[in-house]
Amino acid sequence: MSNANRRELGERLKALRKQNELTSPELSKRTGVSQSAISKIENGLLKPTNEFVESFISATKLSKDEADDLRDCFIFFQTDFDLWSAYETGCTARMQKAVLEKEKRSKILSSFQWSVLFGVVQIKKYSEHILRICGVKNPDELRSALEFRIQQQKLLFNKSKNFKLIFSETALRIKICPPSVMIEQLEWLQTVSEFENVELRLLPLDAPLPIFSLNGFGIFDHKLVEVESMTAVSYLWREEDVNYYLNLFRGLSECSVVGQKATRLIEKIKQGLHRRVN
Repeated sequence: MSNANRRELGERLKALRKQNELTSPELSKRTGVSQSAISKIENGLLKPTNEFVESFISATKLSKDEADDLRDCFIFFQTDFDLWSAYETGCTARMQKAVLEKEKRSKILSSFQWSVLFGVVQIKKYSEHILRICGVKNPDELRSALEFRIQQQKLLFNKSKNFKLIFSETALRIKICPPSVMIEQLEWLQTVSEFENVELRLLPLDAPLPIFSLNGFGIFDHKLVEVESMTAVSYLWREEDVNYYLNLFRGLSECSVVGQKATRLIEKIKQGLHRRVN
């Protein structure tokens, strides 16, 4: 867990303690953790354990939603690690599992991607190429990661969830897999776009952009933002950060095409791929 994440989690714990009108001595007594350790945790100097988080939830009598949010915060801050290190040390499946658990609990999932499609709409063959490019070489690790991707895809059929997805045209054209695989992926994307709980938008290459994002990102229930670079994943909980990305997503939505226009763009790209295959 990074220093920044320890500080942010500590601030969150401190705010919840005060919100429930608990003093540090009272929290210490209820959790069995020393006041000194609690002070270090709240000031970002000490990483809390899972046991402490659970005892904190019991001590402060948080609501179910508050408790789930805190658990999510703890889990995701722990998985904010170097991606390349994760691939090399066999942590890819663990990372996928953490993301899947968050997606399972979320009702509204919004995602913008420049170069690759969001995991929940990826077909198995496409996912395999992405994971191999990212450096996943161990067969068992690759198999486990793909299994989690398949579980992600099943979330699309849960009508209680809403998916708002924006992909740049580049993500549909970039040559990261064979044309035959990309054709199959695009056909599935067309099918997904017809789901009642999915809003699929495409950002054309020639679309004017009054707003811009350097990286792809995901937003969970308007409360958590996931920003992924080539070497790291960051999770943002601060209200000002979340609002920034919500506004960014709205701006990108306004520049994108949806419905028949999006379908025609996908068909155009598929036709080009068919010519390459033939």
